Amino acid sequence: MAKLEMKVNQKILVVNVLESGYAVHSFQLTDKGYVSKNAKMISFDKSDKMILKNILKIENEFSKILVEANDNPDEAAMLERLVERIFLPSFTDKIVYVQKDDENLNPGKCMIETGKWIADKKSLNTFILPSSTREYMVFTEIHGIYGIFLKAELGVLLPFEASGMLHKTSNVKFFLGYFNCDEDDEKTPVILQRLTLPPNFHGYKFTLTVDENNMPECIVEGTMLQEIAALPLFLNMFCFSKIPVIGFCSNFSVIFIHQDNEIGYQFFDGWDGLSGKELFISFADKKPKFCEDALKDHSKKASSVISDLIRIMAMPKDEIEESVLWKFSIVKDSGNPVLIEFDNFDGTRKAASPAFLMALLLKEHLKAIKNEIGEKPKKLGFWFLNRHSDAENERIKAGVDEACKLLKIESMFID
Repeated sequence: MAKLEMKVNQKILVVNVLESGYAVHSFQLTDKGYVSKNAKMISFDKSDKMILKNILKIENEFSKILVEANDNPDEAAMLERLVERIFLPSFTDKIVYVQKDDENLNPGKCMIETGKWIADKKSLNTFILPSSTREYMVFTEIHGIYGIFLKAELGVLLPFEASGMLHKTSNVKFFLGYFNCDEDDEKTPVILQRLTLPPNFHGYKFTLTVDENNMPECIVEGTMLQEIAALPLFLNMFCFSKIPVIGFCSNFSVIFIHQDNEIGYQFFDGWDGLSGKELFISFADKKPKFCEDALKDHSKKASSVISDLIRIMAMPKDEIEESVLWKFSIVKDSGNPVLIEFDNFDGTRKAASPAFLMALLLKEHLKAIKNEIGEKPKKLGFWFLNRHSDAENERIKAGVDEACKLLKIESMFID
């Protein structure tokens, strides 16, 4: 085989003669090695002119053509056709002919070339940069439906890294894996690992990596929101009424109670302190369940579990966007533009307004606060993580205020 001598930015066309056709692949040499640019399979049944046209669509600015075939007669004939009729005479000076049993392609030769690259990363003449052989992904699984949160595309250069962040979402399962395609191109997920979410955080950072050996990994780290962590100091400076305060973020809440000493406001440990509690309601049993107790019913009877009340309150009443996380429905009647419909414990369908359901959740907050301070407060303060528009904030405040009126307590909003 003639020795390949390529310069950075030059391109090479590799054509493998297979039983099913010509496998054409283009590569470009970079200062780190060869990068795969394009690939296509071209069948033998096309005319010589059409085969050349298809090859040139893949790459038409190449410095070398590397052609390769086995010794069997059929492939040898197609190789001769490729070289003698399709490529010649236009590309005579560019063709490098290789047989698969060529001594230059034996394992020892490959090991020598690999060793050269390990010893000297500038030895790039035969080094192809590794790329992903699969679409590796971080999957979400919600009610048996898989979604994609992070993905390393097929053929992406390695090593690869991508990250993403989410608020705590205990009703979603996360997996590391990839998609397999069957004969009908139907994709089915192949699970490599279920990802464990660290407890007692406001959210998670997912980091997907694929190393040079095509080994995927996903690291999940817990995250804390500084806006929430700094709230006790903020309340001590601006909330002089010393009333209990509930802070809302996404689908969880935290509680602050004033200690009547120099410390002032602190996170309430009876509501899981700084990390807070996720806000679920379950009607799977005769007595409603809340928070972590309600979450246990999500995998068994998700249609009886309510969540995301703040999100629902933030939306215009005639523009509620339903979520894949929900198994409950949004309906309305003549007197209520927004009702949340769910499966009740007795098998019937029930509906309630967001304000009524929020009142049930606030009642649980009030029970916890009363256990700490010895009495039910007459007034509650509310703070919302400011990730909403002004219009959304006003709708949330109106919904929470309506819930407070149902409980016959005053509300105060802290901006």
